[in-house]
Amino acid sequence: MFNFSFDKRIVYIIIAIMVLSTVMQYLNNPGQLFALLVSIPGVLVAITFHEFAHGFAAYKLGDNTAKNEGRLSLNPLDHLDPIGTLMLVFAGFGWGKPVHVNPINYTRKISMEKGEAIVSVAGPLTNIVLAFILALILRSNQQICRYGIFNVNSGWNYHINDRFCNSN
Repeated sequence: MFNFSFDKRIVYIIIAIMVLSTVMQYLNNPGQLFALLVSIPGVLVAITFHEFAHGFAAYKLGDNTAKNEGRLSLNPLDHLDPIGTLMLVFAGFGWGKPVHVNPINYTRKISMEKGEAIVSVAGPLTNIVLAFILALILRSNQQICRYGIFNVNSGWNYHINDRFCNSN
C-alpha cells in the first residue's frame, strides 16, 4: 500500500547520533548510568515474564507453537530481541522477541477471538501482577525496618538490619 524507500545510511546516521547522545549523557551524569545498570535486571525479568505469559496462555488454549519454538521458558536469552535490547539501552524504550501464536490451533471451547484476547492480555496482566508482588515485597521490607524485627542482639541479625534498613 505504502512504498517508502530511503537510504539505509540515513538510518545508520540516526542510530549513531542516538548512541553518541546517550554516551555523552552517561559521561556527563554518572548517576544516570548507575540507574540504567540497576534497572537492567528488572527490565529483563519484566520482558521475560511478559513474553512467557503470552506463550503459556496460548499453550493452555491448545497452541503448541511457542513450545515447539522453545519459547515456553523463563530464560531471558530466549525472549530478548537484539535490536529491542539495544534500543532499550540507547533510546530508553525497547521490546522483547514476540512469541508466535497460531489461533487455528486453539481448542474450540472458546472462539478464536476470545482466545486471541486472552493471549494478548496475558503479557500485560503478568507485568501488573509482578509489579504488585514486588511492591508488596518492598513494602514488607519497609515494615520490617520500621518495627525493628531484625533488632535482635545477634551479630548476624544486626548485619541484616544494617544492610537492608539503613538508607545511608
